[in-house]
Order: sequence, then structure tokens, then C-alpha cells
Amino acid sequence: GEEDDEEEDDDDEEDDEEEYEDDDFNIQLKRNMEVVEKSPKGRFCRFNQLLGEGSFKKVYRAWDSKTGIEVAWNKVKITPNNMADTKRTLQELTILQQLNHPNIIHFFASWLNKETMTLCFITEIITSGTLKDFIRTRP
Repeated sequence: GEEDDEEEDDDDEEDDEEEYEDDDFNIQLKRNMEVVEKSPKGRFCRFNQLLGEGSFKKVYRAWDSKTGIEVAWNKVKITPNNMADTKRTLQELTILQQLNHPNIIHFFASWLNKETMTLCFITEIITSGTLKDFIRTRP
């Protein structure tokens, strides 16, 4: 597809940047940006970079191949112990799908991975820290 036709242009890089190519940071960055999972229809690619973790959800950096933007890949593990949380999450996703407002996180897609019993959903990526950080910076 069109996504596969990307070309790398490294003519703009300065020569002295190459000496840092194999340092620990770049190795870790490359490892974290490896695609480790794709959505059922292949539109979204999850990287092995955990952005955050809550009591029942993990959020990873991901890529939307249709729009070319980074997104958040949210994973909720479904177990008999968290059925109430899962039900509430599904209700919230149903509402979120219907909303379109600049102050509400944008929702893209959701699906159930039956093999891993994981509810996955894709949202806009928020990179400004935690809600606690956000509140702390407001008057």
C-alpha cells in the first residue's frame, strides 16, 4: 500500500550526529519503536513503548497508518475479577464514540482481542503528562 512507499532522506543530517547512532538511548529508542501488534484491519500499529499504566489499563504509543499520526493504544485485560470495570469501560467507549468536542479526547476505534481477552481501543495521544500534572499547572 501507500504506507510501504516511504523513503528515508538522510541528506539533511549532519555528519557528527552519526557517532551517536549506537549509543544506549538510540538502541532503546529503536527497540521501543518496534511494531509489536496491529489492529485487526491493520490500520493501527502498536509500538513497544508504554506511555502509562493505571489500575486496569495500559496505554502504549501507536501509529494510525490512515491519517499518519501518533495515537494511544489502550489495553484493558478482561478477567472474571474486573467484569464491572470492563462493563463501565464499554459504556464509556459507547459514549466517547458519539462525542466530538475539542476538550474531549478523540476516539478512533475499538475491538476485542479474543485470544488475549483484551479490550483494545485507540484514542488521541495526550503527551502533556498526567491529569495531576495538568491540574497542577492551572491557576
